Formats: sequence, structure tokens, C-alpha cells
Amino acid sequence: MFKVGISTHGIREVKEDWFAGCRAAGVERMELSIAGDACDKQDYPQIGRWAKDYRIELWSYHLPYVPWQIIGVSEPAKVPKTIEIYTDLIQRAADIGVRRFVVHPGDGPNEEGPARQACLDCAKDTLSRLADIADREGAVIAVENLPRNCLGRTSAEMLEILATNSKLRSCFDTNHLLIEDPVHYIKQVGNKIITTHVSDYDFVDEKHWWPGEGRLNYTAVLNALREVGFDGTWLYEVNLTIGDRTELCKAVYDNAQRAFRGEFGSPDKIPQI
Repeated sequence: MFKVGISTHGIREVKEDWFAGCRAAGVERMELSIAGDACDKQDYPQIGRWAKDYRIELWSYHLPYVPWQIIGVSEPAKVPKTIEIYTDLIQRAADIGVRRFVVHPGDGPNEEGPARQACLDCAKDTLSRLADIADREGAVIAVENLPRNCLGRTSAEMLEILATNSKLRSCFDTNHLLIEDPVHYIKQVGNKIITTHVSDYDFVDEKHWWPGEGRLNYTAVLNALREVGFDGTWLYEVNLTIGDRTELCKAVYDNAQRAFRGEFGSPDKIPQI
């Protein structure tokens, strides 16, 4: 089955307890996801040393999408500063071994029609440029599907984005699809999916619940990922309601094993962890 990972999901500082918790629980991979205004304040060389000492792979880095007034790949006025910030973070994280950078293609709200298409065209150009920047560091950009009227809300829109540069790949967020069946989405985007954000929801809006708390059929999702040849990480991006890192990482690992055993296969049964 897939390796299990955890996202730090918007924390302000990455500390050693994350690595100790992963090692104790059997979680082998980590996504660095740091609050937007704290990204440049991290001690990246120290993070790299902790990863090496605890034998935790720094699987991915979620590039920031806030503060809204500064960062955005789909708004022309924000693109120059966004590329400047992202280029610096890609270089710093690549230096400590990160090879996958998750990016939002554009949040919202987005008007339907020509205005939305203009934002999408801007995002495609920006993401293509970022793909080339990441490639120079031996890394790839993984574009994340988003909910509501954000860009990247369907497989068709994601494929349109990915088609702009052959280097682009995708991150599949299991709790973001609101107008398309997740299995259909996975089969359409196929082997462009190289990583995941795993959490559950109610099919109304994103929730970042634990798998088993919502309505998603994880057995079907896992089978679809295997069918398209996915060999990435089953990486949890859940609400950080468990404060102790070892306890949190153990809950992630145990929940993943339940998903792999098929315990979350029925959308009508909602077991609790």
C-alpha cells in the first residue's frame, strides 16, 4: 500500500516534535505547510537536519496562498511578487531535499464567463513559469484541485492547466470536489497525480475531517488511484485538533491502515476514529 504522510497544515513554526512524532508512529513522509507570513522565518537547514536524523522524507512543500493581498497566481498584479516569493521558497526547500511543491491555481471568488477564463489563462501562464523554475531545482509543481468556484474545481479545468507545460503535475485533495465524482476525477487526471491531501467532508464544502467522519468512499478512491498507477503518498491534511505530535501522527497512521483495510468503503456508514 502507499506510504503514509502528514501535512503540517499551516502551522507557524516547524519544530522537532513533528519529526519525533512521525518516527514514533510510523509516518514516513511529511509535507511542510507553513503560515504564509511565517514561511521565510523558518530555519530550513535545521528542518533538513531533523528530517535526516529522524529518517523522515520531506515529501512536499505547500507553497503559501496567503496573505491574499500579496500572493496569487491568477491575478496579473500579484504575479511578479508571487513568483519572487515562490522562487525563494522553492530554492530554500529544494536545498533540504524537497522535490514536490503544491500550488493553488487560484482561489476565489471567481465570476463565471470571460472574467473566470482570464483568471484561468493568467494562472496557466504563471504555473508554467513556476514549473520551469522548479525544474531548475530538480523539483516539480503539483497543482491542487480546489472547491467551490475556485480555479481547478474539475478534472477538465485541471487538465487544461496541466496541458500548458509538460512538467506540471497535480496534487489530488480528496475533500475539495463538489461538482464531480472523485473516482471520475482521478481517472481523468490519471498519472499526472503525484501526491494527495487526504481528509473527509460532507459533499457540501471542504471540511478537512478525518476519513470516516464524512461521506467519501475511500475504498473507491484508493482503488482508482491504484488503477491510474499512482505511487505517491497518502498524505493527511486534517484539522490539527490533536496537540501532541506523537498522538497526532499515531492517529494518522492508524486511520490510514483502516482506510487501506477498506473500513471507509461505504458512504452510508460513518465510523468514528
